[in-house]
Amino acid sequence: MGLFGSGLSKEGKKDRHDEFLDSLCQLELAPAQIVDLPVEQLAWFVLLDLIRREDAGIVVGNWAIGVQRRYQGDPEILLALGEALAWLNIQMYLVDDLAHANEYPWRRVSRAGAAWLNTQPAPAG
Repeated sequence: MGLFGSGLSKEGKKDRHDEFLDSLCQLELAPAQIVDLPVEQLAWFVLLDLIRREDAGIVVGNWAIGVQRRYQGDPEILLALGEALAWLNIQMYLVDDLAHANEYPWRRVSRAGAAWLNTQPAPAG
């Protein structure tokens, strides 16, 4: 953390750690959109955000830290996003990444999840 826990350096700039944390969630949705979208459409946005950094694996816990920062821990938003994650898991679109079995909790998009992403039109959002 930067100066006095503010995330700012002495020069008033975000430090690298805060920039990293802010990069973990890049959802381009307003809070009202998150709570109003049907869970399947919200799940589409969530999955796209989880995979946007192809060089990195999916660690949902890290993404959740970014969500909490981006939406200031709003309980209604966290619930809606938690429901979207649960929906992805139930559909088996997001599964354990066994290539990182000793580094739990890495996740990956399943074959069915990749097919779903490729066949879904971009929801209005």
